Amino acid sequence: GKADVNGIYEKYGMKKLQQVINRTFGIYFDYYAIISTDAFVRIVDAVGGVDVYVQEDMDYDDPTQNLHIHIKKGNRHLDGKTAEGFVRFRSGYVQADIARLDAQKIFMTAFFKKLVSFSSVTRVNDILTAVFDTIDTDISLQNALGFVKPALALDMSSIKMLNMQGSAYRNGMYYSLNKAANLQIVNENFNIFTHDLRPAALNIIELVENQ
Repeated sequence: GKADVNGIYEKYGMKKLQQVINRTFGIYFDYYAIISTDAFVRIVDAVGGVDVYVQEDMDYDDPTQNLHIHIKKGNRHLDGKTAEGFVRFRSGYVQADIARLDAQKIFMTAFFKKLVSFSSVTRVNDILTAVFDTIDTDISLQNALGFVKPALALDMSSIKMLNMQGSAYRNGMYYSLNKAANLQIVNENFNIFTHDLRPAALNIIELVENQ
């Protein structure tokens, strides 16, 4: 039936969402980690905050969510709560959710740089251990700690953050995926087979034709 990503996760859990992603995009993955906003704040504070360049003034208040965002343009050091506002802000962007995704990628790049700057496996282990209980994941703490050393050796240029390609539909109420463009993304970045996946492997229905 019809359901959004959050709805599937909230009603059926992550295993069902994994199945939906697999059937829709032909993507397989080994582990998942769901980080709540509270966990996000705690993690950012645990690493001592993150430095980012804020491209425009951010001002937004939503008392119903206890969400208050007031960040000035320029180089800023974001603690956990301010970083939450940075990655959640969208009201001032022309492209709304799409622009928010771009801001989130800017933040995650800065976060990774901060993390690898520690160099010390022990320090990162301590941070991960301290925040691990706030993360919903199917990987054990022991296995997660095993990824720390290779993660610290990562070349930042090897990290990719991608958006599914598409266009707005019904004045931005929906986002119509472009099947051809997303098939190329999957084949170039996620395909585990020795041959390219064909269009039939992606169960995408385009709401907007000839994008």
